[in-house]
Amino acid sequence: MSRFLNELTAKDAHIATLYMIVVFLMLITMGLWYGWQTAPQNLRIFIPPDLRAGAITRPDEYQAAQVFAFATMYTQSLNRWEEDGQKDYPARIQDLQAYMTQTFRDQQIRTMNEKMSRGELAKRTRYSSVDTRYTDYQPEFVTALRDGSWNVEMVLQVVEKVGEVEAKRIKIKYPINVVRISIDPEKNIWGLALNGTSPGYKEEVFEEDQ
Repeated sequence: MSRFLNELTAKDAHIATLYMIVVFLMLITMGLWYGWQTAPQNLRIFIPPDLRAGAITRPDEYQAAQVFAFATMYTQSLNRWEEDGQKDYPARIQDLQAYMTQTFRDQQIRTMNEKMSRGELAKRTRYSSVDTRYTDYQPEFVTALRDGSWNVEMVLQVVEKVGEVEAKRIKIKYPINVVRISIDPEKNIWGLALNGTSPGYKEEVFEEDQ
């Protein structure tokens, strides 16, 4: 009888151990499921342009060269009206709104409305390009600020025409502030936004209007 009771006790202890193992495995499974559910679906990885010496980079760690490329690309795009500024300028603001902060977008809308009220956009085209000395990234073109944003310095060549008549041809130093934003990668894969003229700087025109 004693032997039978001992076997029952051992069996119950074994069953209890198995229950503990099952519960432990369930907890691990739930933890893995939670980690899988909360893991980011997309990661931004920026690769430095010069990999000759190798590189160590982390998700959402921005390289100054990428910030410069972003700033020059979308600043040029915003300042390009191919057919009629009265239609193209508002269309550019609309198309690029995911690449601008609300403050900068509101500033562009005010500028657009002022130009429209003075009749400066009708039949006017604008073409902008980065000056050849500023097309290739140089470390001095980008300054990282303490608040996590960047000041990007570029020189734009701007040509405007009214009909077939050239109305403006200038070269302008255009320092712009770039910030991080939290946004759907499908709308803005960069996770960056233009934030207006860099604090403490003003646009500098090298050539006067014609």
